[in-house]
Amino acid sequence: MQVNVLIVDDEPQNRELAKVILFKEGYQLYFARNGKEALSVLKSEKIDLILLDLMMPEMDGFTLLEEMKRYALTASKVIILTALSDDESMAQALRLGADGYLQKPYDIVDLKQRIRFALMAKEEESLDYHLIIDNLIATLDTVFSEKVWREIVVEFLEQSKCTLKADMQLLIAMEKEVMTKNYCFELHRLTPSQILLHKLILAKFACQEQLSLEKLSWHAVGKFIP
Repeated sequence: MQVNVLIVDDEPQNRELAKVILFKEGYQLYFARNGKEALSVLKSEKIDLILLDLMMPEMDGFTLLEEMKRYALTASKVIILTALSDDESMAQALRLGADGYLQKPYDIVDLKQRIRFALMAKEEESLDYHLIIDNLIATLDTVFSEKVWREIVVEFLEQSKCTLKADMQLLIAMEKEVMTKNYCFELHRLTPSQILLHKLILAKFACQEQLSLEKLSWHAVGKFIP
């Protein structure tokens, strides 16, 4: 999938440096010399990540962050690249919605790592966790008709109203571990809603492997906790 990156800096040498660093990563690059130009790009293009300077003419980085909120253009991840080193500037940028802050001159390896983390976070945010739950329920319903499974799902959804995203991320990790038969989660470290996820994911594994619940109790992936 194409990743679109917008580089916003009034200094030509800074834009060129970012271009040299990121072009090799395969990103589609866009450029703006100030916040006003950047806002125009954001309104016309789907930008995944912004590398944003703070001190610029016409419209500075702080104002751009405010305008992005005003126009609901907050889907892009924002990493600040600035010469400003004071704590107040950093706090203000983060408060306005920036996802990271690097002082110039920045370390290239550090920048690349932060970009990767920001894009990973954006990808996770785009997941439809309710759809994942619905698919999981559908999988269980095709094999298990017992009322207990429906009750487990309802209980999970009730307990995880405020933590659905985190719990579903754990479910995805659990599924990868179980399917590779490398399951090693320790139940005593899980929250109540996560223990319910443990039940659900093992039940789904039983569906796919055509195991009975009795056999699942002693299967290599771990013990089932009723």
